[in-house]
Amino acid sequence: MSDETEVVWSGVTRGALLGDILRVGEDNEGLIFGTMTQTRSSRISDDPTSRDVVATKVNPRLLLSMGKGCGNFYDGKGQVDVGLLSSMSKRHAHAGLQLIGWWRLRNNVSLRPSLRDFVICKSFQAWRVGDRGGDETTPSLFGLFGAEKSDAKSIHSFTSGFFVQRTGTQPQRVKATTPNMMQSSQSEYRSLRSLQSAPLGALNGSSNHIKGKAGVGAPVSRTTAGEKLLRDCLDRIDASQAELVQRVHDEGS
Repeated sequence: MSDETEVVWSGVTRGALLGDILRVGEDNEGLIFGTMTQTRSSRISDDPTSRDVVATKVNPRLLLSMGKGCGNFYDGKGQVDVGLLSSMSKRHAHAGLQLIGWWRLRNNVSLRPSLRDFVICKSFQAWRVGDRGGDETTPSLFGLFGAEKSDAKSIHSFTSGFFVQRTGTQPQRVKATTPNMMQSSQSEYRSLRSLQSAPLGALNGSSNHIKGKAGVGAPVSRTTAGEKLLRDCLDRIDASQAELVQRVHDEGS
């Protein structure tokens, strides 16, 4: 049996994490809440044999900060606080969120798990298996994030990596994607920007015509409510981006 795991986290979750990184400004760690679903199927190849495949999809939705260092949800030996994790798990269950893993932020360090990370991952997985009634097929998630600043503190760089911990194995890095930051969405956004920068007359001028099937020119009506809504939306996006750039510049200065 083979396992295919993919982490899908939204731009909102990613943006909230970046906001916390800028606000705290130092190493940090915490717990990951979200959903994890598994689908089992059989794949048949050209030969008569088939293989069972388990597809695991992980959706981190809330990265809760717990502070820096041991004593928050694990002890000095890297053993998790079972009572605390069980309590936190029940507290967020009403929102449809599972406690699926933990995360750590390191400044100016490569995304390579340490020996302590391995110990905590193993201990967390043991708790998760017990919390789910002894089901060892469900893995846990470890998010490792990095932040770097330029010498002038005017440029911030962020990196991220997700690892899956299964019972009896070491954490394995898995693919992570953000649907609204993929190539297709970027090209769509660029097309909207080109629309915004188009001359006003190109959108709603009375001299513009659209040829119908019979070749008769039909006048284009003036700006519709949808076009105005689109422009207002793009203006708000531009304002938000400018505000974020200014905040980063102010914190770096």
